[in-house]
Amino acid sequence: MTSPNNKPRCQWWRPLTLGAAAAVILLAMVLVTRRTEPTPPESSAGTPNFPIVPAPTLPSKIRTVFILSKATIKTPAAAALAFREGTAAANSFLNDLAKALEPYRNDDYPEAARRLLLQSQKYPSAPEVYYYLGVSRLFLDQNSDALQSLERARRVAGETLRDDVAWYLSLALDRSGRTDDAGHELNALCARAGDYQQKACAALKELR
Repeated sequence: MTSPNNKPRCQWWRPLTLGAAAAVILLAMVLVTRRTEPTPPESSAGTPNFPIVPAPTLPSKIRTVFILSKATIKTPAAAALAFREGTAAANSFLNDLAKALEPYRNDDYPEAARRLLLQSQKYPSAPEVYYYLGVSRLFLDQNSDALQSLERARRVAGETLRDDVAWYLSLALDRSGRTDDAGHELNALCARAGDYQQKACAALKELR
């Protein structure tokens, strides 16, 4: 007979067996977790991996003179006198030009370009129309169209707008990728006495 205090062997062995089984399961879970953890890639030839630092970008040459600025509106008195139709025709041109330049005064270059384009069809011999149309197109980054307008302005312009047209024409040439041609324009301005002489000489240094 067995005493109450002495349990059968099967009864006290059972908790020990369950505990061992739980320990085995826990150990297996730890091993599986370690195997599934990602390992960092090994570098070739046993060299350590270092972070790739991009090379510093050199700053582009900053221009302070050869930049686009708004052209001053000049009274086209000489152009008005060129119209031989009479005083009425000259006054009509001046009024139409003033209306076309209203958005230009307010820095509304899309509307200014639209109005000036219409006036260029009405007054094909007026350099002021093509001149301000070209400048407006430069502000709109329409460099090819600006170049065409300024080249047309040069063909019909007199002494009054000669240097003005040449300056903005050099800008349009540079923006169109014709740097050498822009330099030729600036060379001519730099060699000629006038309002753009010092500006053109300084622009040449920035262009080179």
